[in-house]
Amino acid sequence: MDQPGPAAYLEGHLHQLLTEDPRVGEQGISVRVSGDDVFLSGLVASDERRDLISEVVAQNAGDHRVHNAITVLRCTEPTANEVIS
Repeated sequence: MDQPGPAAYLEGHLHQLLTEDPRVGEQGISVRVSGDDVFLSGLVASDERRDLISEVVAQNAGDHRVHNAITVLRCTEPTANEVIS
């Protein structure tokens, strides 16, 4: 049976940090490690949250480069009344 490599351990560690860090508390962020790079993806509600996730990961990823492809989902109020028939 194959043992998980260092990338899998780092992915798990970073994902756990994003879940448990009180500044972030995000479970829906995907973390993928490839070589010296960490790739982040998922959806968040604000630019501030997106930037904070990058900061937390960068502080804990050692010498890895962080690539943040997290999308900010903009929620706006409806422009018209919804009609239910």
